[in-house]
Amino acid sequence: MGSFDTSRSFLFIFAGRIKRGLT
Repeated sequence: MGSFDTSRSFLFIFAGRIKRGLT
């Protein structure tokens, strides 16, 4: 479960970075 949580956090940060880069 811990691994899943880390992956989710990483995805959230990655998505945020991409969104910021796009806009």
